Amino acid sequence: MQRTAQAAAARGYIRFPTISGDQIVFTAEDDLWQVAVSGGRAERLTAGVAEATHARFSPDGSTLAFVGRDEGPTEVYAMPATGGTATRLTFQGEQTAVLGWQPDGSAILYASAAGQPMRGMRMVQAIAPTGGAPSALPYGLANAIAFGPHGGVVLGRNIAEPARWKRYRGGTAGYLWVDATGGGEFTRLVDLNGNMAAPCWVGERIFFICDHEGIGNVYSCLPDGKDLRRHTEQTEYYARGLTTDGTRLVYHAGGDLFLLDPQATDGKLVEVSVAGSRTQRARRFVPAAQFLETYAPHPRGHSLALTTRGKSFTLGNWDGPVIQHGDADGPRYRLACWLADGKRLIAVRDSGEDPRLVVFTTDGATADLALDALDVGHVVELRAAPVGNNVVLRNHRSEIILVDVDAATLRVVDHSPYGREEDLRRMHGLAWSPDGRWIAYSFRLNGQQSAIKLCEAATGSTHQVTEPVLADVEPAFDPAGRYLYFIGSRDFDPIEDKAQFEFSFPLTQRPYLVTLRRELRSPFTRDPEAPEEKTSPSPAPSPNGAKGASTESRQDGAANGARESETPKPVVPVHIDLD
Repeated sequence: MQRTAQAAAARGYIRFPTISGDQIVFTAEDDLWQVAVSGGRAERLTAGVAEATHARFSPDGSTLAFVGRDEGPTEVYAMPATGGTATRLTFQGEQTAVLGWQPDGSAILYASAAGQPMRGMRMVQAIAPTGGAPSALPYGLANAIAFGPHGGVVLGRNIAEPARWKRYRGGTAGYLWVDATGGGEFTRLVDLNGNMAAPCWVGERIFFICDHEGIGNVYSCLPDGKDLRRHTEQTEYYARGLTTDGTRLVYHAGGDLFLLDPQATDGKLVEVSVAGSRTQRARRFVPAAQFLETYAPHPRGHSLALTTRGKSFTLGNWDGPVIQHGDADGPRYRLACWLADGKRLIAVRDSGEDPRLVVFTTDGATADLALDALDVGHVVELRAAPVGNNVVLRNHRSEIILVDVDAATLRVVDHSPYGREEDLRRMHGLAWSPDGRWIAYSFRLNGQQSAIKLCEAATGSTHQVTEPVLADVEPAFDPAGRYLYFIGSRDFDPIEDKAQFEFSFPLTQRPYLVTLRRELRSPFTRDPEAPEEKTSPSPAPSPNGAKGASTESRQDGAANGARESETPKPVVPVHIDLD
């Protein structure tokens, strides 16, 4: 068993193979390696500081052309096939992929968008193996090419790895064009309902990869598109990176290397031992702030809960240790926030199955409580009530769900049939009132408009607050429960674009507020004053509407700040005039 595990670990992850006679070169650990077609221990050919990919043997097998990025952008390099100094040949600063060689070995062929208005517009270009000025081949837009007997050429357009977008059937799927005689007239090779890639010409047949039957496999047909055959039986991983030396073919699938005889009905696994140091699997110390996902302050403000790199942590704002919650490895935790008691956290746990809510205790005195019986869907927003044990969440089904943590029950209080994909990428806002009785949230009314709604947590009754122009989002209660703030897309002030010579509306959003009681005036309206009156600043109103405390009482409060932070303030009920 130990030998088997070591052998599996030494196999490496193999990509982009190329073959010439009895030698195969491939990419692993971002370097080029060489191995015999019979397999065995591979020999490292490059040891650069950046990746080397898409290697192609010259027709005589003496030179390797490949894509390297030692000096920044992906460019074409060439080196002796037995190892040696690699020479940079192109200096175009564009994404590049080596496609092969001219049949006589006079030039390296590569695809590049250099000189084109868009990166997706790649053309086949040629450059001598000794360097010089590149030249474009007269085939128009193409990013794959192979040559056959009698001067035949097969071109690929929109070619990309089918495994990149599995079973894609849209307008940018790859397809092949063939000129069987070299006369300059191209016709569509074969019309398959799939994504085609990696054309290779072996003898009288054209080989390629396609996923029209569900999984990417190697197929071949005659230049007129007839006699379609399947040559591999990949059922789990896509066949990728098919290349040939004109006699045999190689490809990779699932990180393994396969050798294919043109007459065979399946590829032969080539056992390879990659004796590398696995530098990309070495331990790294990554700044947590660089991967910060969400954060939530403690109800008393002295600590912070955050999630970074899929893990949940708490820490003091000024001192103290950083404590990790949940399993150290394995599940991903998201959206961690404090419950109202300040002693527990709630988060979403993605463990490979359906997401579930999980409750942590900050001191670790009790085991984590997983609410496995609650189907909450894919949670995109989560907010804990400031009072009590309720949390509210929004999921991928555009449901607003109220969860009682202690009772382990849930209730769907609202649902929009107009939820769209961007709801998963952009949060629209959930907010609790200071007394925990009301929930404010953005609700999609139709495909274009979102309004702010209120839900009474005790009864589940909902009420629409705003009449939107487009989108009213991100509600937030005033700490005293007097106003409801939100961001509204309501301004349509056309601004002229001097480059496009048209008008647009780039600045449609402003912050707005709604007064929650009928006797409240707009906070932006000042009381009228007589010109001769000299007014002094009035003390700021306290949350309950009373005048502010005196200087002495404020000083006493500052002196007793620690004691106040330990004593929760009484909850003032929030009254809302719904009419």
